[in-house]
Amino acid sequence: MSATSDYIAGAVGGCAGLVVGHPFDTVKILLQTEARGISTWATLKNVTQHGLMQGYFRGLAFPLASYGLLNSILFGVYGNSLRLMTPLAATGHVEKSYRDIFMAGCIGGAAQLIPACPIDVVKITLQAQIAEHGKGNNGNGQFFKGPVEAIGAIYKKHGFRGCFRGLPVMAMRDIPAFGSYLLAYEWMYDTCNLHHWLKNKEASKTLLAGGVAGLCSWTFTMPLDVVKSRMQADLNGKFKNILDCVVKSYAEGGFRIFFSGLPVACLRAFPVNAVTFLVYTKTLKYLNDGESPFGRKVKAEEPQDNTPDELKHKIKEVSSSSTNMKTDIRENSVPNPLTIMSKMTLEEKHQWYVYTESLGGGDSIQLCNNISEV
Repeated sequence: MSATSDYIAGAVGGCAGLVVGHPFDTVKILLQTEARGISTWATLKNVTQHGLMQGYFRGLAFPLASYGLLNSILFGVYGNSLRLMTPLAATGHVEKSYRDIFMAGCIGGAAQLIPACPIDVVKITLQAQIAEHGKGNNGNGQFFKGPVEAIGAIYKKHGFRGCFRGLPVMAMRDIPAFGSYLLAYEWMYDTCNLHHWLKNKEASKTLLAGGVAGLCSWTFTMPLDVVKSRMQADLNGKFKNILDCVVKSYAEGGFRIFFSGLPVACLRAFPVNAVTFLVYTKTLKYLNDGESPFGRKVKAEEPQDNTPDELKHKIKEVSSSSTNMKTDIRENSVPNPLTIMSKMTLEEKHQWYVYTESLGGGDSIQLCNNISEV
């Protein structure tokens, strides 16, 4: 697998997800940054008055040109970090652990922070200005026409630091969020395989796992996202720091304010992340000549000598049959039970497929005869 494949596939997947989710994101940002008491329906009516491009897709051009970079960094660093953590996974002797997946996701989330923060500041500044009669909520009525004008105004008023407004809270949100995001995807994907859900429907399985991952990530990080959005939309320095933003936001809307936009965020999260992962995995599979990037499968190539004698005897009995057959042997006396399935034809005998069952501990695999992965 090429080290650059993850970067390319991440960029393509990120752009696809962004286009799907930007209208939802615009409504979410307005709900989080507007005065308390505004309803989702009132926000939708307000955005609709501005039309499609100046309303729902306002601020899209800048993130579309840059979010490909962010997702490229996220998935590229994630994929390469995971390979460094589990160098034997590619050979099939060790499988990726959920701990390694989470840690690699956190590393990927941290890596994309520096370019992500100024991009988010500009995007949220533009989105938060969609208010009645075209007046922005930045306190002076100035309505930026696009990202270049917004960047100029932010730099003129706050200098270089203004472009990184909200970086600490963004780090608090993104680092664990991306770790749990990728962990949730792998767990859901593995669960589908374990229970044979959506069997032979890889695209549907990917869409489901991606959507669930997005829902999990946004649900647990919404309070931090609200604080981040309010700080990054604040051009006039209303909030001094994270604690000040939390205190003033609570005084303004109580505990509920920290979950502003959650329904819209969840409604957005499922299709956006489903599409992101589908396009990412399809692109990565294409770049890697059909090799699937996900699924914690163990590929064992070399026979081992640690197969219990009793289990060898049962395998020998099964393999002695001359007819086509498919059987399931479970040896409960083995510390880590094996499920062994024989698949034989008249031309192809002794082809064994071995799975190790996860029983809450470390997985292992015991081999005999001629064994390969399904």
